[in-house]
Amino acid sequence: MPRPTRRPDPLRGRVFRGTTAVRSGLLTRDDLRSCAWVRLFPDVYADAALDVTHTVRAQAVGRLLLPHGVVSGVSAAVLWGLADLAGPADDVEMTVAPGAPRGAAPGVVVHRRTVPGERVRPVGGVPRPPRRRRRWSSPGGSPSMTASSCWTGSSQRGPPRSPPCG
Repeated sequence: MPRPTRRPDPLRGRVFRGTTAVRSGLLTRDDLRSCAWVRLFPDVYADAALDVTHTVRAQAVGRLLLPHGVVSGVSAAVLWGLADLAGPADDVEMTVAPGAPRGAAPGVVVHRRTVPGERVRPVGGVPRPPRRRRRWSSPGGSPSMTASSCWTGSSQRGPPRSPPCG
């Protein structure tokens, strides 16, 4: 008979670091491999009941994977409310200072650039550039909107999925 899936209340509906959950005794490594959790990035998990959108993934990267970075490009525009610009399978764009740890992970595009502090504003608890300073181009190269970086289209990569619960 299969073991019941553990879903502690503090982790329900949340994105979290797997090592933190294991270290605190909320989950075991085996629990993280169950269908109750979705691995978004290395050591970053979400409750499988959570609707994993580009916003959720961008917040996970900005808060947990690269907290020293700034959400940028199309991902910043999504945090500003333009949710239709990127889907859950599109790469999250981040900008980190030159010399800062890169934090490379599948599904994350990291740019290196100095971003002055006065040009960064938190949205949903995640740092990103202010709306008026961002600009990108359409895949064809013609200017189409204002946001932070250059949009080159979506990626075929997406967040890894846990096996379905039976």
